[in-house]
Amino acid sequence: MPVCPNCGSYVSPGDNTCICGTYVGGDEGELDLENTTMEIFSKYDTLKRRYYNLNNQDSEAYSELLEEFNDLKDEIEPNNFPYDFEYPFSTLLMDLNHDISNLENDMDKMNDEY
Repeated sequence: MPVCPNCGSYVSPGDNTCICGTYVGGDEGELDLENTTMEIFSKYDTLKRRYYNLNNQDSEAYSELLEEFNDLKDEIEPNNFPYDFEYPFSTLLMDLNHDISNLENDMDKMNDEY
């Protein structure tokens, strides 16, 4: 991988870590960081589209989506994710927390109405 996903610095071929300390690949359990990043952001985009299309009367759909948002958050939390993806994922984590909070508020409003 020629560019560090954390700081954007050039990483020489064969190097396993960037100068910032981010692991960028190597022999041990090598993972395609670029594809992993794209997969996670794709999951988020899919969840976000589903959130925008929710019927505000379907509490079961809200609950299911909330669980999926939380699962994605758990997947990328720094202590659970095998790589230091501080840069792209710190913003995503903030967005996920915001979406989770909005979903919880929407669910509370629905429960108050019934």
